[in-house]
Amino acid sequence: MTATLEMIAIICLLTGGASALIIAIDLLAGHKQHMWIMNMVWPITALYAGPLALWGYFTAGRLSTHRAVQEAKARGEDPPGKKKPFWQMVAVGA
Repeated sequence: MTATLEMIAIICLLTGGASALIIAIDLLAGHKQHMWIMNMVWPITALYAGPLALWGYFTAGRLSTHRAVQEAKARGEDPPGKKKPFWQMVAVGA
């Protein structure tokens, strides 16, 4: 039983670490968030939420990149992050 729990724990740690690494690489590849603190929040969240944070980042987080916000402002539009459904705004805010 202990070996099984240890294996599950190792898998969870590796999954969380891989998810955080994927998000960090994406942020460094030029998809920095408009709010600088979110550049730290997303990878840290991925450490404990794993694939769920990865899904959330690519679903809702990528809408709020600095470039997307600046391009929307230049066109006189609302930033794409403001167009998120209510549940996404609450999830990202929490």
